[in-house]
Amino acid sequence: MIPDPLFPMLAPSGTLADRNTLDEAKAEIRSLREAMAELQRRLEKQAVLVRALFALLSGKHGLTEAELIARYREIEAARAGVQPKSCPECGRSVNQRTHRCIYCGAACEIESAFEFLELGAWPKPRPGLPPSEEHGITTRPGG
Repeated sequence: MIPDPLFPMLAPSGTLADRNTLDEAKAEIRSLREAMAELQRRLEKQAVLVRALFALLSGKHGLTEAELIARYREIEAARAGVQPKSCPECGRSVNQRTHRCIYCGAACEIESAFEFLELGAWPKPRPGLPPSEEHGITTRPGG
């Protein structure tokens, strides 16, 4: 038997069900590794975009890194002190990641374009068409 390069210590043994379970676990681990690699690529692209945006702001408006860091700390402190949203239907706390009440299922209004970024639910660009004003970073779609 040729050892698995991803899992050299996990040689299948035992029953067929054990081997199937091991194969399923290996497939899931591979899938998770691929997903992690994709997230790493996205994070690297975002880091480049942030650097480009800072370079533009610095060049056009004279923004310094000290000002950027100070503003970052202000926003981070403000986010830490934000009270959780309440469901408009039942009044219970709403999950900030889904903006949907886990008790009654009601959706909570998204108040900022940056909430779309946190949710990972930003509207997808339309191929071949320029982005509409409706989907700008500082405006909310439909609002």
